[in-house]
Amino acid sequence: MLKQGQYMFFTTPDDLRGLDFANGDCRNASARMGTVDFSWQGVPFEKSAAVGRVRGNTGMWTAVLVMVAFAVFL
Repeated sequence: MLKQGQYMFFTTPDDLRGLDFANGDCRNASARMGTVDFSWQGVPFEKSAAVGRVRGNTGMWTAVLVMVAFAVFL
C-alpha cells in the first residue's frame, strides 16, 4: 500500500488547487484510491504516451498554415 501523504494523486490540474506543498501537504482528498495507474509523463525523446495525441493535430495545423499563406499571397 502506498503512503498517500508521499505522492500526489490527481485527475485534473484543478485537483491540486489549495494544497500547501511548501508544508508537505500533497494529499488530495478528491482522488479516489484504488484507481491509480502508473505511467510515464513528460518523458523526453518522444517516449511519452501523450505524443501520439499531440501529433494527431499536425494535419489540422498544416491546413491552417496553408490557408493563411494562401490568403496572404492573394
